[in-house]
Amino acid sequence: MRKLTALFLCLAVSAAAGAQNLELKKNAGINVIVNNIVMANNEMEKIIVKYDLVINNANINNSARTGDYELFASDENLFAVIAAIENLGLTDLKEIKSINFTATLESNKFDLDHFRNQKEIYGRELSSVDKNAESYNELFAKERDLDERIYGKEKEIRDLTTQTRYSVLSVKLSERKIQDLDSRDDFGVFINMPGAETKLFVLENSDDPSLSSAYVGGSLRYMFTKGRAYALIGVMKPIEKGGDDDAVNDIVTYSFGKDFYPRYFGQGRNTFSNPFSGLEIGGLILTSKNDIQHMAFLEPHIGVEIFKNKYVIIDTRIGYVFPLDEEFIKSRRGFTQNFSINFVF
Repeated sequence: MRKLTALFLCLAVSAAAGAQNLELKKNAGINVIVNNIVMANNEMEKIIVKYDLVINNANINNSARTGDYELFASDENLFAVIAAIENLGLTDLKEIKSINFTATLESNKFDLDHFRNQKEIYGRELSSVDKNAESYNELFAKERDLDERIYGKEKEIRDLTTQTRYSVLSVKLSERKIQDLDSRDDFGVFINMPGAETKLFVLENSDDPSLSSAYVGGSLRYMFTKGRAYALIGVMKPIEKGGDDDAVNDIVTYSFGKDFYPRYFGQGRNTFSNPFSGLEIGGLILTSKNDIQHMAFLEPHIGVEIFKNKYVIIDTRIGYVFPLDEEFIKSRRGFTQNFSINFVF
């Protein structure tokens, strides 16, 4: 039993020693969303100087509000550098991986030893052959070929060894837009973005004589969280106004809405063409000369942000109004089309 335990201990020590001798190169990539790209790039320069980083490539684009860097760092400093960069803003992506050069280096060293042994053999043969003999030139050419191979292998081993001493760090800095996070995470982050929207409401089954086939109007639209939560209040008028006293010539609308970005289509981070889906719940107050009626509704919708930056959001969407009152389900449901704009105030 003691012998077996000793054997396991020896194997464990050997494995640990082998792990310590691994020739590893680390590659890391990090994307950070910052509040101000100019200030962030200035801080990056300080980090480069502080940790003695080597710049392989740098592309600072203040028009696009981005900064891209490819840096060489020592293994000892890598994680400290990453931590310093993460402090610049919100980490959007971080990847770290190691490349094992051990097998490649061992193979090259094996080849190098073989070439050197071969050269020694040819050297001994050359010393025993007359220089005027035909075989001497052949052996001499083979020895020179081995010199080239030895040089190539030594250079390859030196380059690989140098690579393992440094880590490659790719950094991308992007300035924060008005909404940069997943809408789910941003629901509680309040903003102040008033705005307005147009609305077209086309009834699907307009067999009620008091209703027009379509209504158009506008609303005040107040977006109050980065997660695209908003409130609406507005008025719609019929496209063809009815002359009857029972004709509904005014519809006052009010609702609360919430939109969601898809997980795999940018999550709202693009400047152009951010798709989203959402839901509104609210009410319609339908007024005529003789009557006032109230109808609660639910409206699912899909849309796209046409343009978005730090100061403005322009989007459009289509939806379907579904009455929550049983008596109105048939006659007062229909499609909607909206165009809206919100701006930072």
